[in-house]
This record gives sequence, C-alpha cells and structure tokens, in this order.
Amino acid sequence: MLEAARMFQMQAMRLYCFVHVLLAAEAFQSSTIIPRNYLFASLSPTRRPLPAESTCTTAGTALNLEPAVVAGSVIAAGAAGVWLSGAENRQWRAELAENKQREREVRERRAKLAYVEPKDVWSEKELAQYDGSDPDGPILLAIDGTVFNVWKGRSFYGMGGEYHIMAGRDATRLLAKTTLEEETEEEKNKPLTIAEKAALEGWFWTFKNKYDVVGRSEGYAGR
Repeated sequence: MLEAARMFQMQAMRLYCFVHVLLAAEAFQSSTIIPRNYLFASLSPTRRPLPAESTCTTAGTALNLEPAVVAGSVIAAGAAGVWLSGAENRQWRAELAENKQREREVRERRAKLAYVEPKDVWSEKELAQYDGSDPDGPILLAIDGTVFNVWKGRSFYGMGGEYHIMAGRDATRLLAKTTLEEETEEEKNKPLTIAEKAALEGWFWTFKNKYDVVGRSEGYAGR
C-alpha cells in the first residue's frame, strides 16, 4: 500500500509542477500577474468571477486548464503527502514496538537459561562448573569472597572472550593486579599492595552494580 501511495504522490506532484509551468507560460505571454489565491479561488464561495478556462499556447498547441482542475491537483498532491507521511510514521512505530518486544523476549529467554540458584557457599570445584563453556548457561567468578553470575558479560567472560581466564574461579588477585596472566607460586604468596587493594575495591563495586550476587566463595581468607 505504501508503494502505491508513493506512486500516487509522484504522479500528483508531476501534475502539480506541470500545471505551474503552464500557468507561468500563460502569465508571461499575457504580461499579467497571477493572483496568489488564483489556484484556490474556485474553492471559495465568495470568489470573484474567473474565466471559464485558461489557455496556454506553446509551439502551436493549445492546452485548456480549468481552475478546478488546477486546485484539485494541488489538493491531491498535498493529501497524498499527508497520508503517506502518516502511514510511514505508523509503520515505523509498529516496527519499533515489534523490535522492542522481540528484544525483551530474547533478554528474558537468555536470563532464564543463564539463571543459577543462589547458595550460601560455593566451593572451588562448583565454581569451575560455570566457566562459560556453556554458550547459554551461567558464568560464575568470585571477587573478594563474593560470587557473581556474570552471564550478562558473556562476550567478555565466555569462551573466546578477552577475560575468559577469570571465569569459573576466584578472580580476586587477577583483578587487583589488572593482569590476564597466571601468577607464579611466589607471587601468589605475596600480599596485595595498597594500590592493588584500591583497584580491587573499584572492580568489586563495578561488578556489584552490574551483575547478580549468588553467594560467597568457600574458604576465602581475605586480601
């Protein structure tokens, strides 16, 4: 229907422009000025009498145009434009609402698949089961004794993600040191510096504001 309306509008606008060209030619030949309300004079009940028709002669060919025809073409072009604009707006709103509904359904489906029942304590072995290897399942990691389900950041922590090394484990020291490399045994035995603890605090609140807390990690001895 929109395509048909566009075609109608194009035809109406072509007629509208064609009429203006003919009227301009007539005005030039007769050395007279066309009144501003000429095109719509036929619609006014109090209009002054106008000639029954206007004649424009070009290259020996006479074309007769009644004012009512001129006015009708103008009104048709305007009406077509208004109708088309309104139809496109309604279609755009309908498509927008449909897309939002589809996105909402996708989010709800993903949240359901990635849900994990919270529990008081998670062991290291239990965390390892949710390392992001399941493309739709939950992804758990622990920070400073708190376990988060970071499925919303699957592109980061899932398989192939930049921070996948942190998934399914205690990522406290990795985040504190802002590193993606495993520590040596010697490094693991060193306490965090003040700067590293400050960095860890910032990461902790970032995760808490973004992801779901699902419990505590077992045996966490603190920083």
